[in-house]
Amino acid sequence: IVVTSGGLTVTAGGIKVNTGITVETGGLHVTTGGGVVTNTANAVSLKVSNTNNAFTNDALLVQTNKASGNTFNLIHAQVQAASSATSVFKVDGTGAVIVSAATDSSSSTIGSIRTTGGLGVKLKANVGGNLNVAGSTISTNTDDSTTSLSGAITTLGGLGVKLKANVGGNLNVAGVTISTNTGDAADSTTGAITTAGGIGVAKQVHVGTGLTVVA
Repeated sequence: IVVTSGGLTVTAGGIKVNTGITVETGGLHVTTGGGVVTNTANAVSLKVSNTNNAFTNDALLVQTNKASGNTFNLIHAQVQAASSATSVFKVDGTGAVIVSAATDSSSSTIGSIRTTGGLGVKLKANVGGNLNVAGSTISTNTDDSTTSLSGAITTLGGLGVKLKANVGGNLNVAGVTISTNTGDAADSTTGAITTAGGIGVAKQVHVGTGLTVVA
């Protein structure tokens, strides 16, 4: 069937064509019954293309009259449809994206969801496993810390830092502070622990070797 103008409208009963349909002007409208494309060849089953070089519209538009909700899907992708269809990808009626792939991530190019660009998250992000960051981790939260459970960054476990740690305010330690640096002190500016100000000790101080006090 070739339609050169005016379009093709099927209101009921459907249409069956063994050698394809070409609609050049007016479009194809199916008001009842939907559309099914079945391709037995190793080729693209459905292609949507716009050849307008000044195109600024939607290449593919999916609409419903029903209000936003999670009781239906706007897009649903399945595999093994001929036997027991298995869902692999959904966009539900709220716009939420559900990916069924269980691929774990071992690098920035492996995982269930991958992007060659950045990732912007406006609200919370909950990560069930490890979070590995190859670049800088920057928090713009300005909350100060008053306990081990408050501040811009908090952790219920320990904190391991391989290189330097610069703290702009106070460093409050509820437990023991241990330095494994074995540097000896030759003056007030050298040693395993140095301070530009004074040091206050409420209890005992044990010094393994000499103690030099410069008045």
